[in-house]
Amino acid sequence: MYIDIFLDTNIYRQLGQNFYEHIDYKSLENYCYSSGSEIVVAETVLREYLDYYEHEVLNKQINEIEKAFDKLKRLQKFKKVRSVALQKPADAQLVYIKKKLTDAKRKIGANSMLTEGHLIDFLVDNKRENKKDNTRDFLIWLTVLWLAGKSQDRSVALVSDDRIFTDNKIMNDLQAKFKLKNIEVYPSISSFLSLYGFKSPNLTAKLIEEAIPMNVIEKELLDQKDAFPSHISRFYYDANREFKLEEFKADNMHVESFYAHKNKEIGKVEIIAHVMVHVKMVFETESQQVGLAAYLLARAKEDFYLETFDMSGRPIYDEDVRFSFRLTFDENTNAITSTEYLDFFPDDYYIKRIQAHIKKHNLE
Repeated sequence: MYIDIFLDTNIYRQLGQNFYEHIDYKSLENYCYSSGSEIVVAETVLREYLDYYEHEVLNKQINEIEKAFDKLKRLQKFKKVRSVALQKPADAQLVYIKKKLTDAKRKIGANSMLTEGHLIDFLVDNKRENKKDNTRDFLIWLTVLWLAGKSQDRSVALVSDDRIFTDNKIMNDLQAKFKLKNIEVYPSISSFLSLYGFKSPNLTAKLIEEAIPMNVIEKELLDQKDAFPSHISRFYYDANREFKLEEFKADNMHVESFYAHKNKEIGKVEIIAHVMVHVKMVFETESQQVGLAAYLLARAKEDFYLETFDMSGRPIYDEDVRFSFRLTFDENTNAITSTEYLDFFPDDYYIKRIQAHIKKHNLE
C-alpha cells in the first residue's frame, strides 16, 4: 500500500532539534523507501517549523550567549575580547534545517480547496468554541484533503497529537462532503509504524521486556548521572561538575510502544522499542544554599522544570525515563536474537508538562 504521510509541526518539535537523527524519523524514512510511500511536507508546517527553529532555537540561544558574553566583558581582562559573530552560522543552520525538512520529500503549498467560504465557516466556529486561533490547523487539513482527493488510489496519513484533526466538526464535515475515505490520523510516528510494520502474534511487548537487559539501563543512567541535575532544575543548567549520588533506583520497566519491519539485508525482523523506566536519583545537598534559595524565589512560575529538592536541599529526580532499543526477531524460532541500546530521554517529563500546560490553557 502506498501512503502519503504528513507530519504536523508538533511532531517535528517532539523529535528534537535534530529531528532527522531521531530513530522514529529514520525508521519512517526507511519504511517509505521500502514501501514506495512518501513523507509530504505541507507549506504551513514548513513555515511554522522554520519560524520556531529561528526564534525558539537559534535566536533564543544566541541571545543567552550574547548576554553571558556582555557580563564577561565587564571584567578587566575581557574588555578587549571581540564578540563572536553568530548570525552568519545561524543563517546557514536555518538553510540546513530547511534542506533536512524538504530534501527528497514532496512539498505541497496552497491549493484549490482553500475557499473563502470554507475559511469563514471555520473561523466563525473556531472563535465560538476556542480561545486559540487554529487557522494553521485548518490549512494543514485542507492540504491533506486536497492530496487525498487528488490521489484516491493512495492512502493519506496525518501524524499529529492535536485532537482538532479528529474532533473538529467543520473539518469532519469537509471530509464527508468530498467523500474522502482514504485519510487516517495517528498520534505519533510509532503508532503509525506499529500498524503498517511487520506483525506476528508471537512478537509481543512481554517478549521484548524479557529481552531488555536492566543492567544496561542502570549502567547508562549511572554513566550519565551528572547530567540529571540539569533536568531537575534550571539552577544547574550550566553546571559542569561531578554530582555525588546518595540514592539510586531504577524499576517498573515496561514497553511504551514498538514497531518492526523486515530487514532484507540481514534476513531478520528489526524492532524499535521505546521502554519506560521509573528512575529515582537523590543527589548530595547543594552546597550553594543561598544561591539556590535566591534562584527558587526569582524563578518563573511555569518554566516546566521539576525544581524538586528535599528539606536538606538535595536535588531529586523521580520520574519515568524513556529508553530506545533496537532488537532483532527470528521468525523461525519466535525469539529475540539480539538487543542494542540506542538512547534515553530524561527530559520526557518536560515535554509532557508543556503538553499539559497547552491543554489546561486551551492552546492546542
